[in-house]
Amino acid sequence: MVYTDAGWTWVSEEPFGWATYHYGRWVRLRRIGWVWVPGEEWAPAWVSWRTSKNYVGWAPLPPEARFDRKSGIRNWADNYYDIGPDQYAFVPGDEFGSRRIQRSVVPVERNVTIVIETTNVTNITYANATIH
Repeated sequence: MVYTDAGWTWVSEEPFGWATYHYGRWVRLRRIGWVWVPGEEWAPAWVSWRTSKNYVGWAPLPPEARFDRKSGIRNWADNYYDIGPDQYAFVPGDEFGSRRIQRSVVPVERNVTIVIETTNVTNITYANATIH
């Protein structure tokens, strides 16, 4: 993750990351796992965000999370799109932005407790012809 003029942006080392993390959405299918659903609109990260003094977390927005340029996607995302604790990746706040962030991801078994102590801060908006 790096901070850009469009907000926190996922920078992938994967050759296809420019598409899968910035266009489209992700959905988890039973017995299959996470599946990418292509989209046409770019954003720095199509995710719901949670934070506290100790943790930062993100969860992929599902395919039904259509972006409306007037209302955006806000802190109601978890409830509206039924995004649960098991869909989040959390890292200690002081590790957020580290080069190898995947090494810092907290075990998913702790997510229920962490979700209770965090606040949803999702604020995806549209300004100056860019999604932020």
